[in-house]
Amino acid sequence: MLKYVLRRIFQMIPTVVGVVLVTFSLFNIVPNDLAAIALGKNVTLDMLEDFDAQRGLDKPLFLGPAPRPALTKRPTFPLKQGAGVTEVMRSGLPSPPR
Repeated sequence: MLKYVLRRIFQMIPTVVGVVLVTFSLFNIVPNDLAAIALGKNVTLDMLEDFDAQRGLDKPLFLGPAPRPALTKRPTFPLKQGAGVTEVMRSGLPSPPR
């Protein structure tokens, strides 16, 4: 059993190294500046800074733009007071064919 566990651990090392290399290369190959992609090739530094400032991309991650209110509200479902789970489930499902 110990041989099996050690073999699996040694097999894990090249897998992790491979995943790290692929992830690193993808992050360096794919352009990562949204402003440069959106504005095209003939862009000035001022245009890039304005683009980032308008969208809040110049701020740190935790101080970035506030979430939109529509995405932060909890959905409300019109339920009858005291309705059982089965009744609620049946009301949302189509009736079976006859």
